[in-house]
Amino acid sequence: MTKFEKFSAFLVILLLVLFGYFFYQNIYLPSKMSVDFVCNNNYTSEELENHPNVLGYYNSSSDEIYIKENYTINGTTYLIDNTSIQRTIRHEKIHYIQSLNNRLYNCNNKFYFTLNEIEANLMSIFNDKFLNFIYHTNNFF
Repeated sequence: MTKFEKFSAFLVILLLVLFGYFFYQNIYLPSKMSVDFVCNNNYTSEELENHPNVLGYYNSSSDEIYIKENYTINGTTYLIDNTSIQRTIRHEKIHYIQSLNNRLYNCNNKFYFTLNEIEANLMSIFNDKFLNFIYHTNNFF
């Protein structure tokens, strides 16, 4: 193997490791945490309301999307930045589309519920124009 081939193989492996790390940290781990958080019944409504990781939710029975703009911990109120709010809106709208397509699962089926969260976390990264194209919607996002 030449030096160039070794270096190329190293770069490919490095890119795969970095992509895997990015996917794990930014897509899978938040998805898993969300499923564990929602399916754990030990939280009071006040704890859910003020938890910094819960920025919004979609209620499938009423078709309502709730987005939080701030949260309070120990008497201190923290504002949520606009970028996070926009990404959360896209995330919850993806859950709405999953519901329309009968693909929205709950805690009774954690594997598919986790897949719902992975899809919503992954797709919420992209811009609105791309999401309208992928989900065949007209200016929905």
